[in-house]
Amino acid sequence: MTTTTYTTVKEIPIIPATWGDLFKRLDWLNVICFGTPHLFTIWGFMTVSWQWETFVLFLVGLSVSSTGMKLSETFNAHCIILPLAFVVGYHRLWSHRTFVPTRSLEYSLAFVSTSAFQRTILWWARDHRAHHRHIDTDLDPCMANRGFWWRHLGWFLIKPAKVAPVDLTDLTSNPAVMWQVKWYWPMSLVTSFVVPMTIAGLGWGDWKGGLLYAGCLRINLVHNVCLIPSFPVIIIIMLIMLYAGNTIC
Repeated sequence: MTTTTYTTVKEIPIIPATWGDLFKRLDWLNVICFGTPHLFTIWGFMTVSWQWETFVLFLVGLSVSSTGMKLSETFNAHCIILPLAFVVGYHRLWSHRTFVPTRSLEYSLAFVSTSAFQRTILWWARDHRAHHRHIDTDLDPCMANRGFWWRHLGWFLIKPAKVAPVDLTDLTSNPAVMWQVKWYWPMSLVTSFVVPMTIAGLGWGDWKGGLLYAGCLRINLVHNVCLIPSFPVIIIIMLIMLYAGNTIC
């Protein structure tokens, strides 16, 4: 007679219990994408003065690549920044399928939205769909009742213990989406950093300001508004804008 042995599988806690577990489960790609622009921006504040042309470029780039949606929701008013490529594309089109674009518009959104530096359409839409489908459950990637740090940082810096089942067949069969997935990193590095640096450098000689402010600081605001929606963060952003306004050459 054969005896069957059963092995109990220990469930991985949603929030790492120790610092060692935290380190092992860090999503290093997200850590680098989120942390590097912040470090360069801090260096920029200490070493590079604002020029008013670069400040205008910074605002224009913020309008094109990202959205004022979270700011508008926070203050209950449509203000600050126009909602364009990122929210129109990543959020409204590919996550929620709220409209049917022309082919040229879809490819344009797929390209321009890479300047938000928030990884691919597939990555972003998967988490956003999981959030809406499994809201306030263990399968919700950014469940609010897991505490302040998880809600604001942990959900995207730490690899999830449970991955929610989400249907992405409409995206994996979409030529524009898969084109962006294939070429995302070259396109994102160009639109996020090379383009603003080149415009500021060739236009008025501010190569560093173009990279650090129109590039890195813009990305920081995109990340903090879209990934970390909270009133304290919005206040910090407004203080940064005020500082910039007082230091423009």
